[in-house]
Amino acid sequence: MKKLLLFTLVAIVCTACSTNEAQNSASQIPVAPNELYVSFDEEDTRIQLGNDGRPVWTAGDLVSVFYRSNSNDKYQFTGETGDHDGSIQLVEQGTTTQATTKIVAVYPYHENYWLNCESGYVEAFLPAEQTYVQDSYGVGSSIMVSASDYKQLSFKNVCGWLKLQFTGKGNVSKIALRGNNGEQIIGKIYIKPQDATCVLVSNMDGIEQRRVV
Repeated sequence: MKKLLLFTLVAIVCTACSTNEAQNSASQIPVAPNELYVSFDEEDTRIQLGNDGRPVWTAGDLVSVFYRSNSNDKYQFTGETGDHDGSIQLVEQGTTTQATTKIVAVYPYHENYWLNCESGYVEAFLPAEQTYVQDSYGVGSSIMVSASDYKQLSFKNVCGWLKLQFTGKGNVSKIALRGNNGEQIIGKIYIKPQDATCVLVSNMDGIEQRRVV
């Protein structure tokens, strides 16, 4: 009888410890703030161009923010089209499973973007189609990234651009771009937020990208 009571007591203590560990783990993940501040690293940024040739935001722009965790939170730009800086507000929270020390943000927002807390890379996507905008870049076509320790986010451009100039009287409705040897130019990429470099999924070379669920 004594042995049975002792076993029951040990089971209760172990269960309590497991519950406390889970609660402590959840409490260590910071809560995303309602507002963050955004600007551009204008030496290396292309989002949309204003009349002065400088990058500007568009009203309603959406941004993926990983605020010290792997939660993909949706933020929206609160300013007007043409603003060079401003603030973004939280409109939808993602699901958190793991904490990290950095604040990482990716423009434009995508619900399937994902931050690997171990490697520090962001899984993102290069779009297959982009929309033409006169004297500018297609809104949402240029992937940008920011890594910060504070609530001020400065975005850098991830990809380069091709500038095509045409002369004549004909109309161009579509431009197709492809690699000479079938190289990847669209689809899944992995971005290093600290320097805005990216790795194509076809050139991963062993970078571990297992999702934590």
